Amino acid sequence: MSRFRDPLLWAAFDFQSRLFNIVDGAFLRVYFSAPHDREYAIRSTLHVLAEYLGWVEILRRRIFFLDLGNKEANRRIVALLTRIGTVLNGDGYPDRHFQLFRSDQRAIGELVIKGSKDDCMGYAEFCERLESDPEFANWFVRLSNSITELAVLPGRHPRLVDLQVALMDLIDFLDPEQERFPQKRRFRTTAEGQLY
Repeated sequence: MSRFRDPLLWAAFDFQSRLFNIVDGAFLRVYFSAPHDREYAIRSTLHVLAEYLGWVEILRRRIFFLDLGNKEANRRIVALLTRIGTVLNGDGYPDRHFQLFRSDQRAIGELVIKGSKDDCMGYAEFCERLESDPEFANWFVRLSNSITELAVLPGRHPRLVDLQVALMDLIDFLDPEQERFPQKRRFRTTAEGQLY
């Protein structure tokens, strides 16, 4: 089980951490002050999202390996992954920033899987593909534009808040004993700016 659980857990943690820093830590405003930092902010944000989607796609293909011991646990993980996908896809937010349709979620996940291996491309390979492969880069244009726009928009961006909380719920489920990520590293943001 850990063959898939642990990489998904780490990818979910990295993704939620970036969202938390965007919503509560002014990450984008700080990193958009210099061109090199701006490029890093965009690329690394795209990568943590893509890596998460890659592991979700790997699980989708190999779901029979992810037997968490009982049917209820299996249903719960499917529900948690579905919730995250629904937040990304959802139309019920005040804007379309960071919206990613379900088919595009799967496509991006497919793109970052390394061939037939159960692994996702690392950050260096991801950046190289963004620079050298226009078809690959095209999948990320809308998200990249969203990141750029979010850097200058005030507010807490409800989709990002909901997404960060949904990812933390997945992390709590995958690591209930807090072996990988202790409670002191598990923050949830809220629409009002409070942490819990």
